[in-house]
Amino acid sequence: MLKKIVGQRIEDYIKSIDDIATGSSDFRFRFRFSEKQNDEFGRMGKGLNKLFSKLHNTIEDV
Repeated sequence: MLKKIVGQRIEDYIKSIDDIATGSSDFRFRFRFSEKQNDEFGRMGKGLNKLFSKLHNTIEDV
């Protein structure tokens, strides 16, 4: 059960990052999660959202 839940969350992150890398999505993408989610996945999602936001702003400036 735990493996399924954790594995699915990891797969969701991988798919989203792959979509951006292959051009299927853009840097406006944001991971959706509860603001109360302070576990490793929540922190990773927040960090990736900051990264995507900065990349989006940099590309818009160019």
